[in-house]
Amino acid sequence: VAVGFLPRLRLRNINVWLMAVLTVLTIGCILLYTMFSSIYPISLFVRRTLFLPVEIGRKYFDFFTTHTPDYYRQSFLRLFGAQSPYETLPRMIAHVYYNVESHMNNGLLSDAVANLGYIGVFIGPMIYAVVFRALDLVSERVDPRIHITVAVYSTVMMINSFLFPILLTHGLFVTILLLLLIGQEREKVMPVISWKERPKGHLCIAEKG
Repeated sequence: VAVGFLPRLRLRNINVWLMAVLTVLTIGCILLYTMFSSIYPISLFVRRTLFLPVEIGRKYFDFFTTHTPDYYRQSFLRLFGAQSPYETLPRMIAHVYYNVESHMNNGLLSDAVANLGYIGVFIGPMIYAVVFRALDLVSERVDPRIHITVAVYSTVMMINSFLFPILLTHGLFVTILLLLLIGQEREKVMPVISWKERPKGHLCIAEKG
């Protein structure tokens, strides 16, 4: 889908292209709300992406800086018999702060603080940096449009969920392995041009020939 519908992108215009898409999407959502009183697009693309993660993140920070962090006991450590003192974290936050039966899913800072406390504010970004660096490394030999699509999808998932569920159950770890395998197969017929050898501003793969 990414290769079929996205244009070929150059390194120098990726930011411009993404900003243009986000700006048009935001304006479109505002117009739909203004003209047709349709709240769903603006709630999904603007409120849920820009405002709600910050609000929910504040609740996680407030709770887990005054209570014991979970230390991944609801994540991968439960496979080794660890038991969390809390009910499902997103459900607990919804119940404690909003008194509703819902799930306040969130990622990034919420994930770091919920599992590591204050120190997670410093360690969490480094863990995310390692994951994105891994994506960069395995994507060097694939079409840049696939690379960008996976990066955008992963970013959206990380805003809305904890990292280890994204890796293990949302498919990011499998995606990284697939990109690695695709890159290895592509390397057999297309050598990767180093960044110094590439034309300025290009994200490209050179064919033998």
